[in-house]
Amino acid sequence: MKWLKRLWAGPNTLLGFAALALGGKAIRQSPHGLHYMLEMGSPFDWVLKTSQKTAITLGEVVLYRPGQFIPRRAKHECRHIHQYEQWGPFFLPAYLTACVIAKAQGGDAYRDNWFEKDARSAE
Repeated sequence: MKWLKRLWAGPNTLLGFAALALGGKAIRQSPHGLHYMLEMGSPFDWVLKTSQKTAITLGEVVLYRPGQFIPRRAKHECRHIHQYEQWGPFFLPAYLTACVIAKAQGGDAYRDNWFEKDARSAE
């Protein structure tokens, strides 16, 4: 059954591997069942720095800013992987929709996003 989940999340995971090809520096194995953890170099590090984020998850790939791996955050990112496995190719549109809804309700597009609240509960 796990292979079906990976296949469903696959299009987003390919985006993560594309990022690796363009700017990945190192691969780490996660103790939390996460398969691909990448420290990003140029050109992607500036995206995370600018948004003041330490990591972004694309499918089953987690892109970390160099030197920013934090085990507590790994659990957060693993929850996002689970979300990708549930939503598959619809995750990114659903995530962006959740940002718009949170903002429309007077909240913060990131912090009040349902997907982020769910991931924080895993930390």
